[in-house]
Amino acid sequence: MEALRKTLILQNYLNEKQVAKRLGVSVKLLRKHRWERKGLPYTKFGARVIYSEPEVVEYLQKHRIETGKDLF
Repeated sequence: MEALRKTLILQNYLNEKQVAKRLGVSVKLLRKHRWERKGLPYTKFGARVIYSEPEVVEYLQKHRIETGKDLF
């Protein structure tokens, strides 16, 4: 039962290749942002870097830019 719970929790995490693919950016850009301490929140586990899918979505929503809807 404990193993199942851990598996379910880890299903909400993405590796850097998955995040890069979903966002249409390079893994290199994600690494650069981590080095510069900006961009998406992540978790480091040994040499692995994982991203919480809900946190990625939240970050994107917080950084959404509304364009000039009132201009037209």
